[in-house]
Amino acid sequence: MAHNWTAAKEKASRDWAKSTINAVDPDLPVMITPFYFSGKEDFIAQVYQMQVDSMTEAQYDAFESSFAIITFLRFQDSDTDGCDDNPVTFVWYNIHIFKQFKDVRAAGTNSHDELLDLVVALHNRFLDDREHPTYGESLTRYPLTQPNNLQRRAESEFLVGQVGDIINLQVRMEVR
Repeated sequence: MAHNWTAAKEKASRDWAKSTINAVDPDLPVMITPFYFSGKEDFIAQVYQMQVDSMTEAQYDAFESSFAIITFLRFQDSDTDGCDDNPVTFVWYNIHIFKQFKDVRAAGTNSHDELLDLVVALHNRFLDDREHPTYGESLTRYPLTQPNNLQRRAESEFLVGQVGDIINLQVRMEVR
């Protein structure tokens, strides 16, 4: 029997979330699997394929780490929709967004306002892009939710030694 929820649909869900985030911010590195960086140097080397030795001190000091990591959280089969051996499945993903803290730059901007601008834009884009045709009617996406408060001046579990603002957003998908 063919099941509704497949590995291909699961991966396509993470790819869809990544492309939706990158449609809002094409410069934001987005990873669809957990990736752990041992520090700023490792982040620069792994994400930007650059060696810190090739950067001037001013370039290194001005570099601000920011990224999003999409992780699978859980699934739950419906008790009422579908059938016993092929139920409708609800799948949840977390989107961990980190923006290195920068209080005020020369241009008068700051990292906190930029993160909030990104969150609002993502909220709206995820609402607009719920009808994405990846699997037609068999994959329904729900609006983003925010399960906990934004963390100010915190260290990401994915990047050691860097302080920034962190927000975790979640998206639920329904697989038929």
